[in-house]
Amino acid sequence: MRLGNPIPILIALGAYAAVLGQVGVLGSWPLLGGQPHLIALGAVVFLVGGRMDLGAIWMLVGGGLIDLLLPVRFGSTLLPLLVTYGLLTVLLTRSVETPNWIGTLVGGLILLVGTELPLVIITGAWVQLRNDLLAGTLILIPIARYLMHRLELRRHGLVVR
Repeated sequence: MRLGNPIPILIALGAYAAVLGQVGVLGSWPLLGGQPHLIALGAVVFLVGGRMDLGAIWMLVGGGLIDLLLPVRFGSTLLPLLVTYGLLTVLLTRSVETPNWIGTLVGGLILLVGTELPLVIITGAWVQLRNDLLAGTLILIPIARYLMHRLELRRHGLVVR
């Protein structure tokens, strides 16, 4: 039996690992008091990389698992994440060709705020949102720098797909 493209399965497994990291590691040892939504932060890679199909798999698997593990109604973070991702996709495809690393960082933080904002409004946990933004920034800086480096190499033809 011949298998198809293994990339979507690897993306789903990566989302599962990110959920375990968020629930296990960040749940036990918050980063600067924050527990940022790792699925929202990881979605920026697919957003900037132009792989909306893989981003959808990442968000549906990871966001669905996080919503199942949180003590809130299912979809409380998944639906805002999908809406924010869709709005940023439209914005990036219409106005920005390829953002720099700061634009990638801002896009990731917008995804993070868009995902967590409905729960923050309901619970009033504004300090937690601030801590999540700070921790998310620390996580996103190396991701954005690496992503921009890879995209620059691809633009110059130094990376073969």
